[in-house]
Amino acid sequence: MGKDLKGKEIGTGITQTKKGSYLVQFVGVNGYRYRKTFKRISDARAWLEDSKYEDKHNKSTNISNITMDKWFEYWINDLNGQRLRYNTKKSYQGRYDNRIKPVMGKLQLKDVKPIHCQQVLNLADSKGDSSGSMVKIRSLMTMLFTSAIENQLITYNPVVKSVKSAKKVPKERRVLTQEEQKQFTEVGKDTAHYDEYMFILTTGLRIGELTSLKWSDIDWKNNAINIRTTAYKVDDEFEDNPTKTRASRRTVPLTNKAREILINKKKENDELKIVNVQYYDNVFINCNGNLTTNQVYNKCLKKIIKKIGIVDAFSVHNLRHTFATRCIEAGMKPKTLQKILGHENIATTMDLYVHVTNDELMEEIRLIEGVI
Repeated sequence: MGKDLKGKEIGTGITQTKKGSYLVQFVGVNGYRYRKTFKRISDARAWLEDSKYEDKHNKSTNISNITMDKWFEYWINDLNGQRLRYNTKKSYQGRYDNRIKPVMGKLQLKDVKPIHCQQVLNLADSKGDSSGSMVKIRSLMTMLFTSAIENQLITYNPVVKSVKSAKKVPKERRVLTQEEQKQFTEVGKDTAHYDEYMFILTTGLRIGELTSLKWSDIDWKNNAINIRTTAYKVDDEFEDNPTKTRASRRTVPLTNKAREILINKKKENDELKIVNVQYYDNVFINCNGNLTTNQVYNKCLKKIIKKIGIVDAFSVHNLRHTFATRCIEAGMKPKTLQKILGHENIATTMDLYVHVTNDELMEEIRLIEGVI
């Protein structure tokens, strides 16, 4: 019998995880292992009962005629469950549920054809997905079918060369101009999470890196911060994970402004009467000693952005892009910026993170007026 965190029996095949969710597992009549997690015990029990009934009354079902839905579930949980990072697994699940499942979820794995794969990309296009998103969807399909071939379930990969996504002009991410950044600095004062926004504008950290930042990561002597982890939310708690790539593990020098923010934040944290011990070592905690979600950061940021008259889509990640643009405008070498941002290749730095503002265009034109 499975037990909850208090030791109470909750049913065979069901256990409660340390995070409070309920993990359901059972082996079907043909040896296929079913596994799924739920937030509520009632949902867990209902799924277990329904799945056992379905499995029992479909004895002819085996791994050779498995549906795409069952294959994806097996692939992501059993074959790759321990290897995939939480955020990666979550993104794969989202792409499958929203784009792949509606087209081929009920089809048997061996019956999927290139036309079905193309229909998946057509669906993504009709929903307004970006070119980058469609490339990732195609990549996920390729991985699913490649794994199926390796396990001798199918003989060829239906994601053939002719299965292509529509090419779209990528939308350039909005950055603050120098004048807008000055307005942001003034208008944002005394608003929620202002320190976090300014810290990103002076260090270029990713939001997960900022959330995960600990006091032990601060190198006061050398005036720098060591980025080693990134935070993500699982159920109602935050967890740290090693940075995604080796390049993301880096040391970022502190500007005077960034150092000032850290000094003031240390004083604020030490004065807190209510402190969540779990996050005590984190730098950017709120008044209750908890960490802040990306959604809250973005919601509060939009209020400031609206005040300075920006109507374009804008998130915390745009502040990282703004930092990169300011660095290049100030004359920083691209390779140096690449190291600070934690990119594996310089193309990512220059193509995606550095933006030419109208102010910069006018400045560059003035430089060649005399020559013309």
